[in-house]
Amino acid sequence: MCRNLFSELETLGRNNRTREGFFVKKLFVFSLSALLFFSVSAFGLVTLEYWTGFTGPDGSFMQE
Repeated sequence: MCRNLFSELETLGRNNRTREGFFVKKLFVFSLSALLFFSVSAFGLVTLEYWTGFTGPDGSFMQE
């Protein structure tokens, strides 16, 4: 059991490049999803402000 675990750790140490690639891919997917989330939420806020009449299309206040 212990020897098997050590051999697994050795294999992970040898395959360091694939592990780094995995983490880079995971980081890229995370940053892409965060960018998509923030752009969609910003678009939703602007649309909500426009629909409620809080700001006009030129950015001026329609209601006071």
